[in-house]
Amino acid sequence: MIGITIGIIAVVILFVLYLPYYEEPLWRLGGLALVIIMIIYIPWLWAFAVFLLISALVANYKE
Repeated sequence: MIGITIGIIAVVILFVLYLPYYEEPLWRLGGLALVIIMIIYIPWLWAFAVFLLISALVANYKE
């Protein structure tokens, strides 16, 4: 479980770093999938999941 947690956190960090650069709808889908995975596996990261969701919405409005 700790390995899964570390792996997902690493993916989240990469996602946040690349968030300003993505243009493809695939990234938005990946973001939603990532949030769902976080909610299922890491309940204590709910706040971060909400942050990612808000970031995705902001990126949508920028276009």
